[in-house]
Amino acid sequence: MLKDLDELWRRRIVREVGAGEYDFSHDRLREVAYALLSLTRRRFLHRRAAEALEAMTAGGSDEVSRQIAHHYDLAELPERAIPYYRRAAEAARALYAHEEAVTAYERALALLERLPGTRSGTGESNAIARRLLEGIGDVRELQGLHEVARERFGAALQHVGEEAFVDRARLHRKIGETLGSQRRYAEAFAAFDLAEQTLGEERAQAGEAWWRERIDIGLARSFAHQWQGELDASERVLRSLEDPLRRYGTPVERGRWLVILAMVVINRDGWVYSEEAVAMLRAALKEAEERATVTFGVAARFLLGASLLWHDERGDVQPERMAEARAHLEQALVECEAAGEVVIRVSCLASLGFMHRVTGDLEATRAFALRTLEAATALGMPEYAGAAHGNLAWLAWRSGDHATCEREGLAALTSWQSGWPHPLQWVARLPLMAVRLRQGRLDEALAYAAPLLEPGRQRLPVPLWEALAAAVQAGEDGPGTKRAALERVLVAAQEVRRL
Repeated sequence: MLKDLDELWRRRIVREVGAGEYDFSHDRLREVAYALLSLTRRRFLHRRAAEALEAMTAGGSDEVSRQIAHHYDLAELPERAIPYYRRAAEAARALYAHEEAVTAYERALALLERLPGTRSGTGESNAIARRLLEGIGDVRELQGLHEVARERFGAALQHVGEEAFVDRARLHRKIGETLGSQRRYAEAFAAFDLAEQTLGEERAQAGEAWWRERIDIGLARSFAHQWQGELDASERVLRSLEDPLRRYGTPVERGRWLVILAMVVINRDGWVYSEEAVAMLRAALKEAEERATVTFGVAARFLLGASLLWHDERGDVQPERMAEARAHLEQALVECEAAGEVVIRVSCLASLGFMHRVTGDLEATRAFALRTLEAATALGMPEYAGAAHGNLAWLAWRSGDHATCEREGLAALTSWQSGWPHPLQWVARLPLMAVRLRQGRLDEALAYAAPLLEPGRQRLPVPLWEALAAAVQAGEDGPGTKRAALERVLVAAQEVRRL
């Protein structure tokens, strides 16, 4: 054999790649040699290769799982390939290689469907099918592919027996979360109700798994209430989870609880800096960093940055706070892009756009507005598309391009009509007000700006709030008085860096 190998080496058919290791000198040579093997011989060699890799890595490490799976697959031993494909998928997920993970999951699923008993509704093959389908759903939801994720979770339900009530409840809850991500709240709450009904009353044999799913359903329900502006309902659900969280909650669940409660506080405080919310978010972020998880850490970091971004009551830009806000937002963006977390990424892009607008960096504002618009449009998030249009309207106002300012500002308002009513509507309404004021269309100018005083909007800095309230009060006065009041709004908005 050594003589034959030496002959191949001398003819440059193989080359030495290490101590006692050889490879074909060209891919085409490998392909020809492989084609000359009989099917039986190929299967035998693939099996030997898989077994050798298993032996070399003590049962197969995560790094070589895909190779082992591939060899067992080509050896036509699906029952031995499937566990390694699943292991390879989990390893890829840990590295945020989402498409690689989905490919491995789907190949395992295709092999599984060849085995008897997979579609019977019982047995180990169905448990494996459920885990594979759920894994695909989890990855697709992280990527913002809500419809695909929901279909996979629904398919996973078909492989879960009635007795596996915790598994069934979890899948119904995940279906509800995909609906909530699309702002289909009535359907989301119906799914959460079904998850709770499936879970039923506490069962002695369920233990911590039952309680942890109960907690996760509550967190999902609270989050959906918060996005609908139902702050009291959101907080009631959160408070009902305090005792279960102390007894059974994981660090991730406790961190998510803090993040959602901080969002309720931020909303109630008018979407400005809040000592209470910042303290909660710092605690959540510390928990995430200690546990080395981005599951809720990236959300905590984003919200912390966004909270630090906004003003004190006079609207002054505080350099130290702004620097910390920027650091958190930029790091959260990096973490989102590394992890493939597309939804929070849009929030980071939008907030960085606001930050550059407030600090007067026109080019950076434009760059982040365009990135936000592209990402928000792709994900179907009109609230953030509206924010991007608002920043583009402001840039047009600054350059004196009133036509573009009006077009972008109206696009923002249209976006907000079809999505969550973004609290920072001043980003578009103030430029629109300014254009109408310069055109002498005073009533329209006031109509654009007055809604900024309504509940649910970001609390404006005191000088701007007072000027706007005075302008609304002067709305029934003559043109001269009305114009003067609106001019004061314009000046105040510029002084507090909102225009």
